[in-house]
Amino acid sequence: MANRFLTATLESPPIPSVIKLNVRNDSSSLNVPWNDGGKVPAPETTTVSTRTSPSWFDCGVANLRMDPVGNEDRIVGGVQAFPNKFPWQSFVKVETSSGKISYCGGSLIDDRWILTTARCVSIPGETVRYLSVYLGAHDITASYEANRRLYNGYEIYIHPEWNPTTMAGDIAMIKLAAIVAYTQYIRPVCLASSSEPSYDNSQVTVAGWGTTSDGSSNLSPVLREVTVPVISNSQCSSFYGTLFITNKVMCTNGVLNRGPCNGDSGGPLIYQQTNGRWKQIGIVSFVSNLGCQMGYPYGYTRLSSYSNWVYNIMSSYSNSASTTPSPSSGSSLSAFLSLVLISLSLIM
Repeated sequence: MANRFLTATLESPPIPSVIKLNVRNDSSSLNVPWNDGGKVPAPETTTVSTRTSPSWFDCGVANLRMDPVGNEDRIVGGVQAFPNKFPWQSFVKVETSSGKISYCGGSLIDDRWILTTARCVSIPGETVRYLSVYLGAHDITASYEANRRLYNGYEIYIHPEWNPTTMAGDIAMIKLAAIVAYTQYIRPVCLASSSEPSYDNSQVTVAGWGTTSDGSSNLSPVLREVTVPVISNSQCSSFYGTLFITNKVMCTNGVLNRGPCNGDSGGPLIYQQTNGRWKQIGIVSFVSNLGCQMGYPYGYTRLSSYSNWVYNIMSSYSNSASTTPSPSSGSSLSAFLSLVLISLSLIM
């Protein structure tokens, strides 16, 4: 059944598959809008579990703590993540030639690559000029974080199926200008294979710095997370229709108003495997045009439908040369479609 809240024009202009970026030679700073009147919670002591000693090169290894996390409502209906729990979580700043700035999420999947949405890095009527990726971040309003590193974007690869009207092919890859140095606080997430289950009824997690309510225009100062159940595509299409909900999309339940919101687009939807490691199975893509807290499902790009493309891009383009500066340590952050897209509405 088609959703009366969605409208579509099937024609859309062609999108270039590769975008070359300018690369800064200095640290770019952000003046990021935040919630809570700028009152950021005091830093918490993080106790990292020593049950295992994984290599920093292992994928999907979260930083564990033994004491419980506070239960403040954030992301939308979520909680504050303790610092650097998800070491693949990326905060992306996009700057266009006209001077517009927007923010979205991403995930570190390799020592040169960030996974995000096409919508994050393809702005109608604009040319992306600079792209900055912050890894190891927690408080995006802090002038300094010891574990935070800034990496410049070098190239953007957008999937050829990308259609901003139907949200098909909402996936892109950012090649970084420098190789990422893995640490306890910066390491990659595991990737879904091309043959994955549907994950219907599974509990999954999404995290980000997005707004915490429909009424807010400010990002959360610190990373938030929420655990939500996956629903079937047939359930999801009853809200949005089959034009939007194809087998390359997946959804989580919106009944409890728990999920991503503005500014979270491009972030990873992750599933904890039986071995304890986290696997990325989706990418935050859309919600209803009514808002994040109206009980409608949240939509994600199904990563298994594009994993072969991701691996092909990495294997084909990882070794191309770039003359770029090293990442900045402790980097300063002084810091549509009738679907409400979860990223680029926060333009300064």
